[in-house]
Amino acid sequence: EIFGARLFVKTGAEGVYCAALPEQGLGIALKADDGETRASQAMLAGIVHRFLPMTDHERTEFDHKVNSKF
Repeated sequence: EIFGARLFVKTGAEGVYCAALPEQGLGIALKADDGETRASQAMLAGIVHRFLPMTDHERTEFDHKVNSKF
């Protein structure tokens, strides 16, 4: 919602997430060993925070959404 076509995310089975950051030419696949969705969401949020350049407005919205989830 926040980033439009700048970020694509797909959840899979038991703690699996895949994502793409097309502007950076990056694809991401991760799995939490324990199968917890919450752990994989936190890992993906950290990766997005690190690799996706954000405007101040986007960062505020992203941080709010992440903080309300965890």
